[in-house]
Amino acid sequence: MYRFLRFAPLALAGTLAVNSAAAAVFPDVPDGHVFQESIEQLHETGVINGNPDGTFAPSRSVNRAEMLKMLYIAAGHTPDHSSTRCFPDVVFGSWYESYVCDAAARKYVGGYPDGSFKPGQVVNRVEALKMIQLVLGIPVEELSDINRDVIKFIDVSTSAWYTKYLANAYDVGMLPIPGQDASRFYPERELTRGEAAAMIYNAQRASVQIEREEEEVQHEEEETEQARSTAQEEEEVASVQKIDFPFDMKGKFAERKTVSYNFTLSKRTTLAVEAKLQASDQHEVGCVLHRFTEDGYVYEYYVGIILDGVCSILATLEPGEYQVTLQPGSANATYQVTGAENSGDGNDGFVEAKTMRLNSATTETIAGANFANWYSFTVDGDAGKRLNIELSHSENLLCLIYPLEGVDVYGFSFPQCNQFSTFPKGQYRLGIYRKSGVSGTLTYTVILRD
Repeated sequence: MYRFLRFAPLALAGTLAVNSAAAAVFPDVPDGHVFQESIEQLHETGVINGNPDGTFAPSRSVNRAEMLKMLYIAAGHTPDHSSTRCFPDVVFGSWYESYVCDAAARKYVGGYPDGSFKPGQVVNRVEALKMIQLVLGIPVEELSDINRDVIKFIDVSTSAWYTKYLANAYDVGMLPIPGQDASRFYPERELTRGEAAAMIYNAQRASVQIEREEEEVQHEEEETEQARSTAQEEEEVASVQKIDFPFDMKGKFAERKTVSYNFTLSKRTTLAVEAKLQASDQHEVGCVLHRFTEDGYVYEYYVGIILDGVCSILATLEPGEYQVTLQPGSANATYQVTGAENSGDGNDGFVEAKTMRLNSATTETIAGANFANWYSFTVDGDAGKRLNIELSHSENLLCLIYPLEGVDVYGFSFPQCNQFSTFPKGQYRLGIYRKSGVSGTLTYTVILRD
């Protein structure tokens, strides 16, 4: 488990006091607001963002996926973008998938009894307490007679699953937060953005105290963690290689671990990637192409389509840094992956996307080596807009909606085709792929409706 005291944001521990003479950062969090200090400090360190209209909306609730992203930023974690398909209701290719799947792999979160994760469901207070302490690496003690006596709320049972997290939060100083009721905790109450900021901010401050009290034990743990991290980094180096473009690489998967290749494009290029396993009796290999940005987030990526045992990607790309990741279907399988310049049909990725007009139907085909068609649209207005992307013949097509940089994903409602959803203000790309295993010519109609 990562220890919170090692995280990058703590480098700012000496600057936690808010300058009372400075103007308020958000108009709806004015000077003297109960959560002003927490919100402004976390905004300064990049943990939380405002809305496109400049407000923060401290009373708005936070859903489970949003909470995970905030905590990963606070903890300095980068999710494994190859972590996919962990829950049936986590949309494949969505912005939040890697956060949820990475957190599930690390045992930070689990699913519900029906196997779902419910990423869009509002997180309640006690769920948030558990997530904060696990993701930020704060040690959680089991209940004892001493910390059991801390729980005096009339609406909290000492036998509840969350009681140890609640007691520990008081023990380390995460709680109380401003405005909290003295006699009731309201464990099932929806967590607001302001409350989330206060809990995370208190957790950061608590970690400094933990460091002082456990300095000797901490030193030993850090040495052990450093040795473990070094071993992990050596293993990761072996599975991520820097190569030149074009490339033709062969290798062998270690068990079922992914393999990634990083490369640079110096000019606009229509890139064809093909990946396959060397033995025909083994399961197929999956492939995904990502483009990296300076802030470390992935906005542009392409999902490989598997036909006749070959995972293929065709995309026109701007100059930049890219990574192709291979995911084995069989343990210890041998593979080959190639990347070369090719030609397309003029609609092969983000940079060649066609502009969609509201309520105007477009009929297109996907045929031959064309694996996907691309569209762009813009949502105006600070409040966003409620839209539906209607797609015919969706049983043979994969529809992915990409929010670009600048879209307030904290308010994103995980839209899917053929259902109305609220789209925050900003620019979007739409990728309509043929599904893996579906060959031939596919004709469809797509409409952006309001």
